[in-house]
Amino acid sequence: MNIFQNPELAKQLELYNNLLVEHNKITNLTAHRTLEQSLKYNIEDSLLFNKEITPYLTSDSQINVLDIGSGGGCPAIPLKLCFPQINLTMVDSVNKKITFLNNTITKLNLNDAIAIHTRLEDFKPQTTHSCHTKKDVFDIITARALAPLPTLLEYALPFLKIGGKFLAFKGSRVHDEIKESQTALQILGGQIINITEKNLGNEPRSLIIIQKTKQTNPIYPRPKNLPRHKPI
Repeated sequence: MNIFQNPELAKQLELYNNLLVEHNKITNLTAHRTLEQSLKYNIEDSLLFNKEITPYLTSDSQINVLDIGSGGGCPAIPLKLCFPQINLTMVDSVNKKITFLNNTITKLNLNDAIAIHTRLEDFKPQTTHSCHTKKDVFDIITARALAPLPTLLEYALPFLKIGGKFLAFKGSRVHDEIKESQTALQILGGQIINITEKNLGNEPRSLIIIQKTKQTNPIYPRPKNLPRHKPI
């Protein structure tokens, strides 16, 4: 069933979209300025692969999900609205964006959701709202429009449990980025298990699902923005 045919869910997604576009006038959260543009290129884009994601987010036990570089909250908040049972953590290095995300959590009455202001190399996971000494505590990690795949792998895989899945939302360069990521996959302990390609209107979109296969060396992610400037 089309998610927008669910009246309560559609109402919540519309409210979130309104908050996103309105706050974008104050703090730069998205390049899409109108409600119509944001609905398509933020909300629908975030949920384009719901069918592929559903098997990983439906479970009898609560699933710990981390969204990295959350920005205005896509895909994290639309996914949380569709899958309220997940325990969601959002991380961003820009405090104004984190303030918006936490205010949005309150306005949408989202339980088991938190937004944290930190750089990923300094991030200390707080799943179930308690501190852990381990990095690798998340079942699922998501990222959208954040960085090329080799950089994303260094940001994400250290925080995944072995067997956990990294869901990377990508665009038209997906196959080039995969070729560029072979060394990072080997070093960080990841294996691509699925690639799904669709179109949003006339624009190509891709979802890469990567499974963590072995422990990641605790030196990762490297500090001083090295994952971006000198990717593995």
